[in-house]
Amino acid sequence: MAIKYSFRIRTLNRTTVYGIPDIISHVHFDYIGTDENGKTAVCQGTVPFTLKPIIIDEKASNRTRTIPAVFNKDNYVPYDQITDDIILDWLNASVPPGAIIIYQEIINEQLVN
Repeated sequence: MAIKYSFRIRTLNRTTVYGIPDIISHVHFDYIGTDENGKTAVCQGTVPFTLKPIIIDEKASNRTRTIPAVFNKDNYVPYDQITDDIILDWLNASVPPGAIIIYQEIINEQLVN
């Protein structure tokens, strides 16, 4: 069974960062699977765009990693200029491959039943 997968944007959360209003902090989305017969199944998700560094304590390796904040005011796009295509690019770049596999497994189960 061939399934086509795609993202659909549901809602955006906004915040103010460094005095700049309307910075997107979260994208809530549907991940949709459509089979060759047009039957669809949906999995919902959220991508948080980190506005502060994340510190990860890796107990197994006894080390700490810091993931820098995603917001970069040099690459800032005003909210009223952000298109669905830009957000879809962000989703494609931000949703971890492992999460995509899980979404696809859930969708595949829904389409089979």
